[in-house]
Amino acid sequence: MQYLKGNKISNSNRKTRKFFLKNKKKIKVNFKNLKIFNEKKYNFIKI
Repeated sequence: MQYLKGNKISNSNRKTRKFFLKNKKKIKVNFKNLKIFNEKKYNFIKI
């Protein structure tokens, strides 16, 4: 769950991090497997 809290998101990109934390619940549902999340995270965040 630490990964879904945004701990590995770059602090320098605060806008992306804010978006990431805001949509944490949605991300949990879509990416239950951290391996899948790690592969898809960049494409997902760009949307």
